[in-house]
Amino acid sequence: MSDSTIGAKVFDQWSPIDSIWSPWSKPALFAQSRSDSYEPVPDQAPTTPILAPWALGLKAGTGIVLDVPGRICIPAALQLARMGFRPVPLFNVTTGPNAVVDVLPILDGLYSGAAILQSLKLVPDAPPAFVVDAHRCPMSSPGSPGEFDNRWLVFPQDFPSAKFLLSHNINAIVWAHTPGHLLAPDLSQILRRWQIAGIVIYSVDLESPDAPQPLAVPRPPMFRMMQRAIAAFGLRRSSIGGFGAKVPIHSSGTGGSFFYMGGGG
Repeated sequence: MSDSTIGAKVFDQWSPIDSIWSPWSKPALFAQSRSDSYEPVPDQAPTTPILAPWALGLKAGTGIVLDVPGRICIPAALQLARMGFRPVPLFNVTTGPNAVVDVLPILDGLYSGAAILQSLKLVPDAPPAFVVDAHRCPMSSPGSPGEFDNRWLVFPQDFPSAKFLLSHNINAIVWAHTPGHLLAPDLSQILRRWQIAGIVIYSVDLESPDAPQPLAVPRPPMFRMMQRAIAAFGLRRSSIGGFGAKVPIHSSGTGGSFFYMGGGG
């Protein structure tokens, strides 16, 4: 079986055709095989222990935005799946040699956790758990020449509209994060739109024993202007979709022009 066929099969397991949330799953990371940029590991279930006791007490009609570091994204998503939530992978990113954002733990988890997710047999309208990497866009690490700049952002079109959520009886969203993590401007604009439309937003530490607390989402910087943020942050699009490309390297004798050392455009 070819790498592309395996990737498509894994994507289908995470985004089954009968799930109402599958149209929002991002295929970019699945388009890369586990051996594209590194040695593959044996298939095994992610074992990092994640606690989410608050999730057991959520009322019907509540969805989750799981905004945690990449190394625990998939273990946490699978735990929520065992509680009846449908993980929706929103990793609009690719990887390559010397990548700025390490997405290999995510890629490993997607492959090794696919069979587990499929075995849970979630119902088509299971409440969603939208999964993103909290370290998706480190401004302190824009990438050096020759590195693979795969920083990325989320946009309103990456998520269902408030109208769609409400029409499928999702009237509350819990933003789940690690302790001390601040709500990033790109995600805050999405939660803010939902809140304005009447969806109640809550916040909770992923491992907290306490119930989620109501969150008044502040108006974020660059609200409704995230396309401009791509240019401002210097993010790079991948030729296969999502974000990720080599940082340009100065060429000698060209008066300061740039060229790409491989990678997508």
